[in-house]
Amino acid sequence: MIKEFYYYLIILFSGLFDRTYYLLTYPDVRKADIDPLWHFVKCGWKEGRDPSAYFDTEYYLKHNIDVFEKHINPLVHYILFGGFEGRNPNEYFSSSKYFESNEKANDKNINLLIQYKKYFTKQQSEVKDDHIPTTNNNYNQFREIWRRKNLKNFMEVLSKSIYEDGKITHLICLPFFSTGGAELVAINYAKAVISKDDYNVLLLTDGKNKDIEVDMDPRIIKYSLDDFVTSTKNNTKKILLYDIIITLRPKVVHNINSTLLWELFMEKGESLRKYSHLFASIFALQFDDKGGKVGYAEYYLQNAISHISGLLTDNRRFIEDAVHEYKLNSSIDKFKCIYNPSRAFNDKTLSIALNRLESYKNDIQQSEKLNCVWAGRIDREKRWELFLEIVQKCRFADFSMYGQSVVDQNEYLPNYDNLHFRGTFRSPDEVFLNNKFAAFIFTSRWEGLPNILIEAGSWGIPIIAPNVGGISELINDETGFLLSSNPDSGDYRNTLLYIRDNPEEAVHRSLRLLEIITNRHSWQHFLSEIIYIDGYI
Repeated sequence: MIKEFYYYLIILFSGLFDRTYYLLTYPDVRKADIDPLWHFVKCGWKEGRDPSAYFDTEYYLKHNIDVFEKHINPLVHYILFGGFEGRNPNEYFSSSKYFESNEKANDKNINLLIQYKKYFTKQQSEVKDDHIPTTNNNYNQFREIWRRKNLKNFMEVLSKSIYEDGKITHLICLPFFSTGGAELVAINYAKAVISKDDYNVLLLTDGKNKDIEVDMDPRIIKYSLDDFVTSTKNNTKKILLYDIIITLRPKVVHNINSTLLWELFMEKGESLRKYSHLFASIFALQFDDKGGKVGYAEYYLQNAISHISGLLTDNRRFIEDAVHEYKLNSSIDKFKCIYNPSRAFNDKTLSIALNRLESYKNDIQQSEKLNCVWAGRIDREKRWELFLEIVQKCRFADFSMYGQSVVDQNEYLPNYDNLHFRGTFRSPDEVFLNNKFAAFIFTSRWEGLPNILIEAGSWGIPIIAPNVGGISELINDETGFLLSSNPDSGDYRNTLLYIRDNPEEAVHRSLRLLEIITNRHSWQHFLSEIIYIDGYI
């Protein structure tokens, strides 16, 4: 399937397929109402049909035995090799009177021939940035050499990664690949829909791969657009992304935080939805330091919602906020809340969590200090500075800190005697498996429903978190310690003192949280919810 799409693309960009000629010459194809070029790629050339008046299929195969014996599409061979080697596309090619005498010829064929010969003779050197478009109206200019080159590079690499009969069913786009929640969501969806003969592609659209390796099914393939373009300008990458979609035609194109794909949805959504079901995920309304709205929902949702089949999120709070804020009541049926599964939840984890909660009270009473943990991205939106204030204010506790900067620059961490920086982590096991913690500290400014809270709860750890985004759908006064939407370090200090003095209550709430995670955040529940997303599977 990939090889045929690749051939389709080669012929399309060459200009040597005449759709009008093909449909007029072969009325059975016209009556079947199918793409004539796709018909030629799949079976037309095998039946001896000509793609245009210029190229004679039977003549080319008869006079090029090597092509015939290898069972190669003759037009593709001519485009890639034959033209350069001086092989004739028809018996009249050497005659200057061919186009005058042959009744099939017309001005369009002559123009195509002229353009094609110019393409052969033009030196295909490295494309310079000033040849790259700076506007968004270039989607239909298929003949641009830089464009053909970029897509050819991608298709060649992709074809080496999958079996010949394999097909791409889902194209999931991320801005880059790091250790955040968006990447975990992408992997979950890709894993959920994979089947024996299918492949899913995780395409990084906005930036380079962060060189973070994650164990994934080999049928989930990860690429960065930056590796296939001659210029990293957004318009260049956006057009390549457009070409990839209309060439692969996956069943689903799923946007998870890709600015590039959001822009493409707005500009070419009507065209793209003819080839694929378009989905997107947004998890929260986002705000800047002054409280102003920013982010994907603010910039794109209203203009793109009409083009997409579904908006998938991980909490109901976002649906309520987005529908109200952007007046999307008429599109509310497109919003779906699919709760994420916990990576940490399994029988082994549950057994460890229950054993730790059983000894929790005794551990608290025998410890000189509360052993607490903070884990996440060390970026401003996570309010890690607030966490440092908590560390300073709570000398009765020791704090472990896990994470790295992703969006912001690497930050300097002060040297506090009760703060222990443990570095980055790739899975919750690295944080929770060999450590007993009295509390998990969460400080984000805005959120959806953070995976790290589900994972901490899976290990039986009491959670302290602000009431932002969808957090209250997991943490409340029965399942943890929910603070106001803008708590200060004193609020966290008071809560930690309460946990120290009331360990039985912390255990009770953690057990209730475990019950919710067991029922709502298991892999089986996640799969059962995805089945009901119309058009996704």
